Amino acid sequence: MMVAAERPYEAIVTMGLAMLWIGLLVGVSFLATPAKFLASNLPLPVALDIGRHTFGIFNKAEWLLALGMVVLTLRVGDRIVISAGFSTALIVALETFWLLPILDQRVALIVVGQPPSTTEHHSLYVGVEIAKLAMLVVVAIRTAIRVARALDRGTHTDDARSDEYFIFDI
Repeated sequence: MMVAAERPYEAIVTMGLAMLWIGLLVGVSFLATPAKFLASNLPLPVALDIGRHTFGIFNKAEWLLALGMVVLTLRVGDRIVISAGFSTALIVALETFWLLPILDQRVALIVVGQPPSTTEHHSLYVGVEIAKLAMLVVVAIRTAIRVARALDRGTHTDDARSDEYFIFDI
């Protein structure tokens, strides 16, 4: 029987969640959103309104991902993974309760034709998205290392023949 630290289940699921989130984050924040502004036929207020709705929906999905990340990182038990997972969830909270409302207000002004005052909130949001991406990469890499070590150990169960190796205790 393997002890909890030797079971890579939690690490595999955590790694998968981190990689899924990385894909969504890159797709929404770093590919689709900038690409939208390259469309010359799309007026700026329309592009911004689409972006506001996109990030609102994405933020709700990120809350589910953050909840899963917090629970799973605690199960993995690696301090760096836990710190990165909690930092990612904290970033989602910061975006939800502070940055997105400010950016939404700015978009609302632009949509009705009123130029908002110049601020650094958008640049800060980009920086926070990059930090979130970095935290998720840390989680993915650390858990991948944990899984690789478990696979490398080739542990086997007590009831298995000596030539049969089992990675997971099923």
